[in-house]
Amino acid sequence: MNYQKMNLDFDNQINYKKLAIDFIKAETEKEIDSILNKHEIFADDNNWRNYGDLDNNFGTIGNQQSDSTLALVEKIVNSIDAVLISEAKKNGIDPSSDAAPKTMNQAVERFFNIQDGKISLLSSKEQTKLAEKINLIATGSRQNPSYIIYDKGEGQRPEDFPDTLLSLHKSNKDKILFVQGRFNMGGTGALPFCGQKNYQFVMSRKHPEIDNSNNEWGFTLVRRRRPKDGEKSSVYEYFAPDQKIASFKADSLDILPDSKSGKYKNKINYGTLIKLYEYDITDRTLITFDLYYSLNRILFNMPIPVRLVDARNYKGDLTETTLTGMTARIANNPDIYNLIEKDFPISEDLKIKGLGTVHVKIWLFKDGKEEHFLKASEAIILTINGQAHSTYDRRFFTRKRVKKDWIKNSLLVHLDCSDFSKDVREDLFMGSRDRLRTGDKLSKKLEKELENLLKNDVLLKKWNIKRKEEKMKKTLEKKAEETKDLFQELVKKNSEIAILFGQGKKLANPWKIGDNEDQYEGKRFPTYFELINPKNGKKNCPENSYCRVVFETDVENEFLDRPNDPGELRISNDSLIKSKRLRNGKLTLTVVPELISLKEGDRITIDVELDSFGAAPTFAKSLILNITEADKGKKKKTKTNKPKDKNDNLNLPNISLLEKEDWPEKWSEDSTILIKESDKDLDIYVNRDNVNLKRTLKTKKLDQSEIELYEERFKIALGLIGFSIYSQLEDEQDKEKVIQKTTKPISQIILPLIEELGDLSDLM
Repeated sequence: MNYQKMNLDFDNQINYKKLAIDFIKAETEKEIDSILNKHEIFADDNNWRNYGDLDNNFGTIGNQQSDSTLALVEKIVNSIDAVLISEAKKNGIDPSSDAAPKTMNQAVERFFNIQDGKISLLSSKEQTKLAEKINLIATGSRQNPSYIIYDKGEGQRPEDFPDTLLSLHKSNKDKILFVQGRFNMGGTGALPFCGQKNYQFVMSRKHPEIDNSNNEWGFTLVRRRRPKDGEKSSVYEYFAPDQKIASFKADSLDILPDSKSGKYKNKINYGTLIKLYEYDITDRTLITFDLYYSLNRILFNMPIPVRLVDARNYKGDLTETTLTGMTARIANNPDIYNLIEKDFPISEDLKIKGLGTVHVKIWLFKDGKEEHFLKASEAIILTINGQAHSTYDRRFFTRKRVKKDWIKNSLLVHLDCSDFSKDVREDLFMGSRDRLRTGDKLSKKLEKELENLLKNDVLLKKWNIKRKEEKMKKTLEKKAEETKDLFQELVKKNSEIAILFGQGKKLANPWKIGDNEDQYEGKRFPTYFELINPKNGKKNCPENSYCRVVFETDVENEFLDRPNDPGELRISNDSLIKSKRLRNGKLTLTVVPELISLKEGDRITIDVELDSFGAAPTFAKSLILNITEADKGKKKKTKTNKPKDKNDNLNLPNISLLEKEDWPEKWSEDSTILIKESDKDLDIYVNRDNVNLKRTLKTKKLDQSEIELYEERFKIALGLIGFSIYSQLEDEQDKEKVIQKTTKPISQIILPLIEELGDLSDLM
């Protein structure tokens, strides 16, 4: 488009201040249409300018976030960036210079004097005060809300709008290391979710402490213009009379909505205000409920809190709250000891070749306490600088290489990928910051490492078994032993069935899980720190493999990663340490010589310090690592005379009937089978109150022994079919859904079919 300056004095035709206020107070597209139709200035195509000065911007803007909440988050992220940049400039620091902070946490610590940049260390009152710098306000109707995002950041001059707030593909923040938004899409991912016409209002004024040379407010309205004749697609454009940003003078504006009255009356003096009209969002309830929960998961570690305000005429005291991110929300919860299981959270630094170091933190919620914290589709959250860039759903925990079925609904796993290099980030994550590049070698490598971690962690194993015992023990039938004998007999007589289960010869009792471990009671600060493997201080390690070094202490699991008074682990030659794990008094280091290209014959000293920063003595230990010849292959483990562990399990599944009172969530009378897998066994639960079983029992005149016979037939037949299907499924499939869909029709015919093919009562 050829932008020619139009010598028209629009200020004589329209009151820009009143126009801006009218736009802000509008709640629907119809109201915006009414404003546009009222003034001839908007009817002239020459008074509109293409977003990003691009003719074909529709594809760029429309091909970003697929979820409206994620798109809204980008607006919040831009506001956070604006506040941090503002603080740098107010302190006379060029944000892109070497003198500027290198990370978000450094910026927050430096500019707001918050230790380690962790807002979880602030009191609730302090968090709320800081959150006044950024507001997210819901306005309009409850069914079709609009949203205002306002920040007290650096603000922009009217003439700078095209190169900042309304730009695309410009490297405005690319050299600023302490901000998040570097893709320069201007937060345009939200536009497609703004009603049918994609209206968005933008207004800004420069912070007077940064630049007071031009104290005018600039504003514009963004819209989607449908394609004209000869055009292939729509175009996003914004109001620009005379190809300039409209502006007006005002020291302050009483324009922010109040949560109590809903009136637009709270004062603003500078910064940026954006309004999204009739925003198509899933969480439309009170902003302090569902949307608050979602934003906490996406903005997992927030550098600056945000004040959430609902001005939609809701009554009560729940119309405002402070958004702090999931980490701070959990850490600051006054009821945390009734929320999180005692052994948790646990953390581990995992070094992955070709990727870098990822910090893993795991929470296990108490059963039933996870509702407002977890979401099935966001059980594993990968973040960069605190913002979610991708997620895995709960099915990850049920993979055959993980087997944590019994705690899957209560697990929250956070992978902090902030230390990945820029190249790795670009190769691993999509620019939309909502998913990984599927099928990529890097993502597969990350998945494999995470699978190994979740599978082998001793505390996750312990709690998986514990939850199994707690949840399902009450469902055991009185005839459990008879059922095992029956099933054993069936396997013996049918080689085809036996093949399904390998060489297993005997069913294990699913409730003999061994003696319960004593509950570990870690101290807040360590009182000792000893090297227990190797005891002599010398460790041999093959050049192509790994070895583990173990220390014993008495400190709590969260010592190295807690918000308040964390300790520090310092390791010389840290580059060869693949992972660090503190669990119940054991600090385990996994050493991988290949990480720094050590070869046979190399000898290296590793110094380890555990520092409590004066709250306890600093403990120091050393060991010598000798690199030995390459491991030529895995050797078969030599059998020992070690007594058989009572937890050992064979290959046959445990099949039980499940009463209606113990049904999982979303089960009904049509449901058939629930299959749960743990490290050593498989449990199959068949619905005793299945509609087809009940119908058969009702239509036949049966005595109690005959009823039990039919129930046994139904249980074993359907259980075996379910297991056969389960064994063929891939990890990526929704196993529960596939099994239910497949076995539901089978449950209708299984009992009549058994009767027709032969009576199995001789097996009883």
